[in-house]
Amino acid sequence: MLPSDLSPKAQQIIDRLSAIDYENPKICEQGIRDAFSRHLIALNLPDRPVEIYRSFDAACDAAREVMFFDAAWQKALNAAWKVVYDPQHEAALEAAREGASAATSDAALEAARKAAFDAGLAAAKKGTFDFDAASDAPHFTVDKAAREAAFRTAQKTAINPLWNKAWNIAFDGTFPWAWREASKAASSAVRTVKGAAKQAAWGDAFNAAFRQMWVSGRSSASTVAWHHTREEAADIPRNLTLAAARSVARNAVLEAAFDGDQSAAWRNRNQAATEAAMAVEIADFINSSRQYKRLSAVWIPFVDALEAGLFCFWMTQTKVMVLTSPVMRIEDDRLHADGQPAVRWSDSECYYFWRGTQMPQKYGAVLSENWRSQWVLEEPNAELRRVLIQGIGYDRIVQELEAVELDTWREYSLLMIYADIDLEPIHLLKMTCPSTNHIHVLRVPPHLISAREAIAGVQLGNRPRAIFS
Repeated sequence: MLPSDLSPKAQQIIDRLSAIDYENPKICEQGIRDAFSRHLIALNLPDRPVEIYRSFDAACDAAREVMFFDAAWQKALNAAWKVVYDPQHEAALEAAREGASAATSDAALEAARKAAFDAGLAAAKKGTFDFDAASDAPHFTVDKAAREAAFRTAQKTAINPLWNKAWNIAFDGTFPWAWREASKAASSAVRTVKGAAKQAAWGDAFNAAFRQMWVSGRSSASTVAWHHTREEAADIPRNLTLAAARSVARNAVLEAAFDGDQSAAWRNRNQAATEAAMAVEIADFINSSRQYKRLSAVWIPFVDALEAGLFCFWMTQTKVMVLTSPVMRIEDDRLHADGQPAVRWSDSECYYFWRGTQMPQKYGAVLSENWRSQWVLEEPNAELRRVLIQGIGYDRIVQELEAVELDTWREYSLLMIYADIDLEPIHLLKMTCPSTNHIHVLRVPPHLISAREAIAGVQLGNRPRAIFS
């Protein structure tokens, strides 16, 4: 497939978002106020005061009192979205048309024909001209050379993924058929030709047939390409750029931080990241400078606000309520902190996470090395049990819960824990290193009832769980 990249303007916004330090947020209240002021002015709405809260509970209490957004503001947002979306949709449709047209153009035809002809000719030059070798030249090599030559001729920087897809569908619908039929025609043309004239006859027949096949097939290929890409045009404007912006803006973190049951007002918690993502979309898909300036004036302020410490906001008829960003400890793009809060506004407003899973304080405030195996037996929630088992490790659970030994073989032992911990019985293969006496424990399927069966299952790759040491 052909390459796809973000535009420089979009990449610049992505870089700004990725530079935000969520573990050490820098809160600039005036910066947040200025950003919302510019946003409202760009929407032709009156400016309004911005109330800033550094407390989650206080912000939610204030939001509960105002459960409905400003209808005029929401209407303006919808109108702004339509102005952004419609041109992007049309741009995506046009990209699909352009990709299909470029792939089957006369310029692409000549570039692909020459590349295919040269590859076939190179395969045929083995002392005497071997037309069978020319016809059977490796298809992958020929296709790659023809595609690259035709693409260079199109002189298109492939930014829009829909252009890429339409190009590939149209090219794949024309080139293989033209190559195959031209090879057959060339082979037939030289069967009765002798000597030096064979190469010229092969070339003339190949080129004539290739052009004929390409021209006759390109109309249907363009139609197929357009059919397959047309329905995707609606989603393309939000595809790569939105995903990238939401990821970089830690939208996944925002979604993981709260389960949504805190308050109906908290439904707006991800609005800031979504609006910032819109700025990236605009920068990537809007080409008109006048349109870009007008629309970026609406959405770029949210990038500024996130940099200034915005976490979420509520827009009301008379004011804007803003909650500033908490300290968030993130590891591998997941909220995670061992023995301390992963999300904290204050000592009384903090939340614990273990590798992306929210934990109650009774577990989260304790270092995982001090977690007790007995908690696994007492915890009714399956997801929390899974996290506890992961954090404690099977070796400790075996020792502390006094697992029963079912079978042994050499340095291996098959164990079973009778306690009702999981949906199915827990069978464990314990392996003791002869040189270090270090114990490794691996969970195996419960239908394995002997140590040798369990070992064989592990050696065959039948390992549903990871090894804990």
